[in-house]
Amino acid sequence: MTALVALAGSWPEGALNTMQDALAYRASQWDQRSLDGITAAGGRNVTFEGSLLLPFEKGDGFAIIDAPEWLRRRLSPPCAAMLSASADATRWLANLTGDAHAVVVLPGRTLVAYRGPLSARPLFYATGPDGQVAVATCSDALTCLLPAKVDIAGLAAYLVPQLCDPHGSPWRGVRRLPPGHSLVWSNGETNCFPLTRLRPQDVTGADDEQLVGMFREALFTAVERCSGASDALLLSGGIDSSSLAGVYAATGLQPVRAYGLTYTEALPACDERSYARDVAMETGLLFEELPADKLLPLSASYPVRHEPEAWPYAGRNWAMLNHIAHSSASPTTVIAGEGGDELLLGQVFAIADRIALGDTSGWREIDTFPRPNRVRRVVNHLLAGDYDAPRARLERALKDIPPWFTQEWMDKADLLSKLIDGYPVLGEAGGMTKVYSQSLFAEAGAAGRAQCGGWWEDAGRRAGVTIVYPFFDPDLASITWALPPHMFRNNGLEKVILRRALDMFLPSSVISRADKAEALMILNSGLQDNQSRLRSIGKDSPLIDLGILDPVRYKSALIRYQNGDRRHAPALWALHSVDDWLRAHERHLP
Repeated sequence: MTALVALAGSWPEGALNTMQDALAYRASQWDQRSLDGITAAGGRNVTFEGSLLLPFEKGDGFAIIDAPEWLRRRLSPPCAAMLSASADATRWLANLTGDAHAVVVLPGRTLVAYRGPLSARPLFYATGPDGQVAVATCSDALTCLLPAKVDIAGLAAYLVPQLCDPHGSPWRGVRRLPPGHSLVWSNGETNCFPLTRLRPQDVTGADDEQLVGMFREALFTAVERCSGASDALLLSGGIDSSSLAGVYAATGLQPVRAYGLTYTEALPACDERSYARDVAMETGLLFEELPADKLLPLSASYPVRHEPEAWPYAGRNWAMLNHIAHSSASPTTVIAGEGGDELLLGQVFAIADRIALGDTSGWREIDTFPRPNRVRRVVNHLLAGDYDAPRARLERALKDIPPWFTQEWMDKADLLSKLIDGYPVLGEAGGMTKVYSQSLFAEAGAAGRAQCGGWWEDAGRRAGVTIVYPFFDPDLASITWALPPHMFRNNGLEKVILRRALDMFLPSSVISRADKAEALMILNSGLQDNQSRLRSIGKDSPLIDLGILDPVRYKSALIRYQNGDRRHAPALWALHSVDDWLRAHERHLP
């Protein structure tokens, strides 16, 4: 894990050192340089070899690249003649297509900050009253420079799970740089620009077997790129993590130990031990199980950081990280399967695309769903383009908003408009599978928190390991987005391409498995076991004091939940998470 900080304009003396001190838990050594009143530094830990600082050849200027080594090698050496303007620097940085942050400092008081299109980690910035700008890997490196006050409207993205806000943060004056964007500061003026999206690979003329081979090769490369000095694999028994185990077995990469959170009689619907054990036996991996029956949301603790953590599995994954870090074979790198759903789930979009492209067998595929009549209606709406209509987007937003917020706060946060604008525009049937996947990737990286990056990455650092995600590899995404829709879902199975690519390395029990355990069972078990804590929010909470939560509406909604209405279960957990965070940061409330 590394870190990045930069300052442009007139900041108080020692400001950069203050930012570095705030990120001491991420980086113990820093490379720093200044030019024309702009200062930037790249921080690394003791396990990182080399410098993040790249001085320009043949001229003034420098770059700091926070990216994996394989991605850094794609860049030609920085040269002043080649990077004479911010547009030149942006084009040069666009070669960092994966999990990358960077800054380039040019002569003439110009700073370019960059976040790669598939960066799972956030990059923050803040502007000062006199046109200054500050950039940092984590928001705590910025709130130590600014008056640290909670942004009430900025809490919306944490309170409504369906809301994707690629720009905001819970801190007043602190913004996120969305993935695939550059921030340019030039002589006191700051502007944000979107970059060209990662393009699907050209696979013209390739048949299914060739596509499977290309995908397999890209997946093997992605895992190899992520592999560290010693690896641990999070193994659940689902196809995503199981396929990563298959890659280790197939490629002969270094021996790796697999770890799994296992559920037993307490949660039989979530018991995946037999699948994970089958994978371990087939691949030859050592498999260590951590019982998770008690590691439920609200029941298991986790560290509260500088942003609210609305990930229902934060407690159990924090326990797993500590278990791995303190095991006898302590690894340096943890390989995680996050990103597999975002990349490879075809769902009803793949069915509509098949039909639109002339594959009439798509109609038969509908019968493999648990509720085919409902799915048939959805497919017909997709084929007609109804879901992009303003009315459909409005109706969806109204359903996604939990009933317990005050109207005043929803107006202040512009909640309804943000939800409507945040839904992906699917476009014409025939290409919706790709658009849906790209949109999910954008959402996963937009906030840069929870499952990939943000809190999860910081939790790993505090446990002494680095967490990496092979499914966020840009070359793997590029080939995946070029695949025909029947390779996403077919014969009742999702992620068909993944199963075909790894079928010779995984047990048949996993290859033929339609789906893994219902994750919402874990969430609801935690909520059911902690009813008293949920009730307490409606009686005494900073959310009430701040005018966000209507206690009467909340009490009614909680009663409906207790009587079996589970529609807003994730939002209930999010509400509790934000309540906890506000109590921990009470001194920062407006």
